[in-house]
Amino acid sequence: MTQRSYSEYLDLLNRPEMLERLRRDPSDSIPGADPTPETVAVRLACLAVLQAGRWGEPYGPVKIDHPRFEEAVKAAAAADDDKQAVEAATAILEGPEALEVFGLS
Repeated sequence: MTQRSYSEYLDLLNRPEMLERLRRDPSDSIPGADPTPETVAVRLACLAVLQAGRWGEPYGPVKIDHPRFEEAVKAAAAADDDKQAVEAATAILEGPEALEVFGLS
């Protein structure tokens, strides 16, 4: 798998077909990016968007060990569209805590 930079990763998420793919199957993986606080935050943001009910039924109660995850879910729910939902959740979840969630710190 080719690793992608953060900007390439965000470009993928800005493509309508990628958002549609995630909307259809939120467990679908986003093509790889080097694990950085930013790229891992995008992966968490996608989970927040799902938990907000924007991409179908949420998984039910989930425990994400990130201090701002619930805030990201609320921001995603309040966004005007899916693109804004991912962007808002990502902005909230960025930082070293995102790496810690995945045991990468």
